[in-house]
Amino acid sequence: MAVGYSAFSIKDKFVWCGSAIRSKEDGKYYLFYSAMDSGENCPPFIDSWVLGSKIGVAVSDSPYGGYKDLGIFYNKDGYIPDNSSWDAQTVHNPHIKYFNGKYYLYYIGAVDPGANAYVKGHLNRRDRIQQNLKLGVICFETIEDFLTGKVSCNEQPLLVPRTRVKANNVLEPSAEGTVIKPDNLIMVNPSVVYRPSDRKYFAENG
Repeated sequence: MAVGYSAFSIKDKFVWCGSAIRSKEDGKYYLFYSAMDSGENCPPFIDSWVLGSKIGVAVSDSPYGGYKDLGIFYNKDGYIPDNSSWDAQTVHNPHIKYFNGKYYLYYIGAVDPGANAYVKGHLNRRDRIQQNLKLGVICFETIEDFLTGKVSCNEQPLLVPRTRVKANNVLEPSAEGTVIKPDNLIMVNPSVVYRPSDRKYFAENG
């Protein structure tokens, strides 16, 4: 485990994909991160990020380190099975931006579509959830609003994969002969930028 001023870790948790921003309200730096419970009775990382990732926040006076954890604020129930919304089971890869007076927290999320979902081949629960990953966004006016739950969320995903092409073991496959798009099958690592020249926003997923 990495240690030192510039390292951020939490006991008994995997920590992944941090995204930091300087607050417009207090000038502090807020790190939005993914976390999954770890330990002897928890899944290994390769499974845990799919089966129950959460989003937390830490704060520091410097962008270079010294972050103090504030806790988990989205998907607090982690591995507990949940299908109450499209992103109820896992939320991961937070990417925080500030546009036109509001914060936008982009992320990927998913829920298990269920064992009766249309699958070409065979997929276990972990793989069904992974292939159901989509991109969402949470909007809020201040960091404090996010910490206290005063946010607006998309009831539906912001973006979904345009094609679902795979030789076998695929959830809801595209029609035979579909030409594969760059965002085939799943979405991960969202990134959004604003281009002032034409006032357009561009979203990318890795």
